[in-house]
Amino acid sequence: MPVIKTNNNRVVADDPEPDDTHVQVLWLGPTQDGRHFKQFLGPLLPIEDYDDAVAWAANIADAMVHPLYVLPMTGVEALRTEQAQQAVATLTDQQRGELRRQMVATLAQIMRDCDDRAVRADAYELLQQMKVVRP
Repeated sequence: MPVIKTNNNRVVADDPEPDDTHVQVLWLGPTQDGRHFKQFLGPLLPIEDYDDAVAWAANIADAMVHPLYVLPMTGVEALRTEQAQQAVATLTDQQRGELRRQMVATLAQIMRDCDDRAVRADAYELLQQMKVVRP
Protein backbone atom coordinates (compact mmCIF):
# COMPACT_ATOMS: atom_id res chain seq x y z
CA MET A 1 0.00 0.00 0.00
CA PRO A 2 1.88 3.04 -1.20
CA VAL A 3 1.58 6.28 0.71
CA ILE A 4 2.25 9.37 -1.39
CA LYS A 5 3.35 12.37 0.64
CA THR A 6 2.55 15.80 -0.74
CA ASN A 7 3.61 19.17 0.71
CA ASN A 8 0.88 19.27 3.38
CA ASN A 9 -0.95 15.97 3.16
CA ARG A 10 -0.79 12.36 1.97
CA VAL A 11 -2.60 9.94 -0.32
CA VAL A 12 -3.05 6.32 0.74
CA ALA A 13 -3.47 4.14 -2.33
CA ASP A 14 -4.43 0.50 -1.88
CA ASP A 15 -2.86 -1.75 -4.50
CA PRO A 16 -5.41 -3.22 -6.91
CA GLU A 17 -6.12 -6.93 -6.68
CA PRO A 18 -6.58 -9.11 -9.79
CA ASP A 19 -10.38 -9.18 -9.39
CA ASP A 20 -10.78 -5.41 -8.90
CA THR A 21 -12.82 -3.73 -11.60
CA HIS A 22 -13.27 -0.17 -10.33
CA VAL A 23 -11.47 2.51 -8.36
CA GLN A 24 -12.73 5.46 -6.34
CA VAL A 25 -11.10 8.29 -4.39
CA LEU A 26 -12.44 8.96 -0.90
CA TRP A 27 -11.69 11.81 1.46
CA LEU A 28 -13.08 13.09 4.72
CA GLY A 29 -14.47 16.53 5.46
CA PRO A 30 -15.43 18.50 8.54
CA THR A 31 -17.65 16.91 11.13
CA GLN A 32 -21.30 17.81 11.18
CA ASP A 33 -22.04 16.60 14.71
CA GLY A 34 -18.60 17.09 16.27
CA ARG A 35 -17.83 13.36 16.24
CA HIS A 36 -18.24 11.91 12.74
CA PHE A 37 -16.41 13.11 9.66
CA LYS A 38 -18.39 13.71 6.51
CA GLN A 39 -17.32 11.38 3.70
CA PHE A 40 -16.82 12.58 0.13
CA LEU A 41 -16.46 10.30 -2.87
CA GLY A 42 -14.87 10.94 -6.22
CA PRO A 43 -16.28 9.41 -9.38
CA LEU A 44 -16.46 5.64 -9.74
CA LEU A 45 -13.90 4.81 -12.43
CA PRO A 46 -12.85 1.64 -14.24
CA ILE A 47 -9.75 0.01 -12.77
CA GLU A 48 -7.84 0.92 -15.95
CA ASP A 49 -7.93 4.52 -14.66
CA TYR A 50 -6.24 3.58 -11.36
CA ASP A 51 -3.05 5.56 -12.11
CA ASP A 52 -5.13 8.59 -13.15
CA ALA A 53 -7.12 8.35 -9.89
CA VAL A 54 -3.89 8.26 -7.85
CA ALA A 55 -2.51 11.25 -9.79
CA TRP A 56 -5.75 13.21 -9.33
CA ALA A 57 -5.77 12.48 -5.59
CA ALA A 58 -2.13 13.58 -5.28
CA ASN A 59 -2.90 16.81 -7.17
CA ILE A 60 -5.76 17.84 -4.88
CA ALA A 61 -4.33 16.48 -1.60
CA ASP A 62 -2.71 19.75 -0.53
CA ALA A 63 -6.07 21.51 -0.71
CA MET A 64 -7.54 19.00 1.77
CA VAL A 65 -7.20 18.84 5.54
CA HIS A 66 -7.39 15.05 5.85
CA PRO A 67 -5.65 12.31 3.82
CA LEU A 68 -7.17 10.98 0.63
CA TYR A 69 -7.69 7.27 -0.02
CA VAL A 70 -7.63 5.51 -3.39
CA LEU A 71 -9.84 2.44 -3.10
CA PRO A 72 -9.83 -0.30 -5.73
CA MET A 73 -12.95 -2.45 -5.57
CA THR A 74 -14.54 -5.49 -7.14
CA GLY A 75 -17.59 -5.27 -9.35
CA VAL A 76 -19.83 -6.40 -6.49
CA GLU A 77 -18.41 -3.69 -4.20
CA ALA A 78 -18.85 -1.10 -6.95
CA LEU A 79 -22.49 -2.07 -7.38
CA ARG A 80 -23.04 -1.43 -3.69
CA THR A 81 -21.87 2.16 -3.92
CA GLU A 82 -24.41 4.94 -3.70
CA GLN A 83 -23.41 6.22 -7.15
CA ALA A 84 -24.14 2.87 -8.81
CA GLN A 85 -27.45 2.52 -7.00
CA GLN A 86 -28.49 6.02 -8.06
CA ALA A 87 -27.51 5.27 -11.66
CA VAL A 88 -29.62 2.11 -11.73
CA ALA A 89 -32.53 3.90 -10.06
CA THR A 90 -32.63 6.46 -12.87
CA LEU A 91 -32.88 3.86 -15.66
CA THR A 92 -36.10 3.69 -17.63
CA ASP A 93 -38.03 0.42 -17.91
CA GLN A 94 -36.58 -0.10 -21.39
CA GLN A 95 -33.03 0.50 -20.17
CA ARG A 96 -33.50 -1.90 -17.24
CA GLY A 97 -34.88 -4.51 -19.63
CA GLU A 98 -31.90 -4.07 -21.96
CA LEU A 99 -29.50 -4.31 -19.02
CA ARG A 100 -31.18 -7.55 -17.93
CA ARG A 101 -30.95 -8.98 -21.47
CA GLN A 102 -27.25 -8.13 -21.61
CA MET A 103 -26.65 -9.71 -18.21
CA VAL A 104 -28.44 -12.92 -19.20
CA ALA A 105 -26.52 -13.12 -22.49
CA THR A 106 -23.20 -12.54 -20.70
CA LEU A 107 -23.91 -15.15 -18.03
CA ALA A 108 -24.98 -17.67 -20.68
CA GLN A 109 -21.76 -17.00 -22.60
CA ILE A 110 -19.75 -17.53 -19.40
CA MET A 111 -21.50 -20.87 -18.80
CA ARG A 112 -20.77 -21.92 -22.38
CA ASP A 113 -17.18 -20.71 -22.81
CA CYS A 114 -15.49 -20.49 -19.39
CA ASP A 115 -13.05 -23.24 -18.39
CA ASP A 116 -13.31 -22.48 -14.66
CA ARG A 117 -15.95 -24.68 -13.04
CA ALA A 118 -16.46 -22.30 -10.08
CA VAL A 119 -17.11 -19.34 -12.39
CA ARG A 120 -19.63 -21.38 -14.39
CA ALA A 121 -21.36 -22.38 -11.14
CA ASP A 122 -21.54 -18.73 -10.06
CA ALA A 123 -23.03 -17.75 -13.42
CA TYR A 124 -25.63 -20.52 -13.13
CA GLU A 125 -26.52 -19.42 -9.59
CA LEU A 126 -27.03 -15.84 -10.78
CA LEU A 127 -29.29 -17.04 -13.59
CA GLN A 128 -31.31 -18.95 -11.01
CA GLN A 129 -31.59 -15.84 -8.81
CA MET A 130 -32.76 -13.91 -11.87
CA LYS A 131 -35.34 -16.69 -12.46
CA VAL A 132 -34.01 -17.34 -15.96
CA VAL A 133 -33.35 -21.02 -15.24
CA ARG A 134 -34.89 -23.37 -12.68
CA PRO A 135 -32.89 -25.71 -10.48
